[in-house]
Amino acid sequence: MGITSTVPAAGRRRGGARRLLRHKSGLVGLVVLLLLIVFSASIGLFTSTDPAAISLTSRLKPPMTTAGGAYHLLGTDALGRDVLVRMAYGARISLVIAFSAVAISLAIGVLIGLLAGYYGGWLDSLLMRVTDAQLAFPFILLALTVLAALGSGLPQLILVLGIGRWDVFARVVRGEVRSLMQRQQIEACRALGVGDWRVMAKHLLPNVLNTVLVVASFSVATNILTESALSFLGLGVDPSIPTWGSMLAEGRDYMRTGWWLTALPGAAIMVTVLAINSIGDWLRDALDPRQAD
Repeated sequence: MGITSTVPAAGRRRGGARRLLRHKSGLVGLVVLLLLIVFSASIGLFTSTDPAAISLTSRLKPPMTTAGGAYHLLGTDALGRDVLVRMAYGARISLVIAFSAVAISLAIGVLIGLLAGYYGGWLDSLLMRVTDAQLAFPFILLALTVLAALGSGLPQLILVLGIGRWDVFARVVRGEVRSLMQRQQIEACRALGVGDWRVMAKHLLPNVLNTVLVVASFSVATNILTESALSFLGLGVDPSIPTWGSMLAEGRDYMRTGWWLTALPGAAIMVTVLAINSIGDWLRDALDPRQAD
């Protein structure tokens, strides 16, 4: 006997789809994100240009110019590398890091939130004090410390972002579970001797997933910003791998002579974050069971 909302699941899905069509910013955000994913994943089909290929005779060419026998839609950087190709590969890195880190944070935070909310008592107090300590510790300091100790790199950056953001999920899930524990269905399951893990997996977890998805969507946007900031500081992935943050760092010395080197990666970060936040806004509205069409 599970917990059911006042709106049937099929009705919520249909209502969510209709609200997406009416939620213009959410629809635009979804289209932008899908286009970015497709573009970054298929860039190799359209060009064989190496993002690390240096051509000093083509350096600092503005957008929509031809140099070195190739057309550069978004220009070239100080080493003659094609900006469009580097931005496409940088999008791959940003999205892989953001989504992978959220998966780690979600797994840790949901587990801690479920345990704290379900058992309560001393375990709840202990886990929430650990969560409070995590929330109180400056994330950027944690990231700098761990990356300085382990070295920079893609796995290390994903790990840092993953273990640095689980506290939000834990707090949200714990609050949701504590509310659900007051439901008669949960009390009946426990009275009938249903195992704790079965109750959590079948009756609690499905009812917190909507909230978790909304938090996860905003966390993806936060991770993209954080990854860009760390790469800008030189603490991201290997410098030979193009990222939006490292492109910003490389272009800051050429803001007068090569405005596109900072403007274009910065615009890409802004548009991507806005698109994901718009999707999060739509998810928040669409997954709210109190909103029925």
